[in-house]
Amino acid sequence: ASAAPPLESLDISANPFGEAGSLALSDFLKSKALPLATLDLSGSVESRATPLALTALTEGIGMSELVHVTWRTACPATAGRHAAHWGLLLADHLSKNVSIGTLDLKGHCLGSDAPFALEPTSAGAMRESRLGGRLGGACRRHHALCTLNLSGCRMHDVGLGLMLTPLADHPHLATLDVSFSY
Repeated sequence: ASAAPPLESLDISANPFGEAGSLALSDFLKSKALPLATLDLSGSVESRATPLALTALTEGIGMSELVHVTWRTACPATAGRHAAHWGLLLADHLSKNVSIGTLDLKGHCLGSDAPFALEPTSAGAMRESRLGGRLGGACRRHHALCTLNLSGCRMHDVGLGLMLTPLADHPHLATLDVSFSY
């Protein structure tokens, strides 16, 4: 009898797992037990939006060998400094990953959830600058990246500018969506 082919795609979108499930999935992704190439964990489940769940999932994805990651949400987990913290964690793990070609994070808030001008020396403007620079730099060094969807990321101009500048000469990035940022 022939063996079943290994699991290459996992769609667990719209499932109500929370912190315990996020930790288990992270461990599974980091183990590289299966040649999993595609993961969809989309859904607006608030239990998956805790700092522990976000950290575990981001770490698992960053340490995996996934090629396509879809993690859309209609309920952004955080805003302001908490969103920027998650954005920096995302940048850190993306800079270590060499396999992700498609990353769809539509609906996740990364910036200051404030649709007004930020004073250049304010804490919000400094967070946006640091986040934009780190995320842009991580994406620029990530040569496998072909598609990046950050629609609804809620980053201000200063952060978006610093993120987009290094991507201008990315060798493979063909699709970038930062619509509905502000």
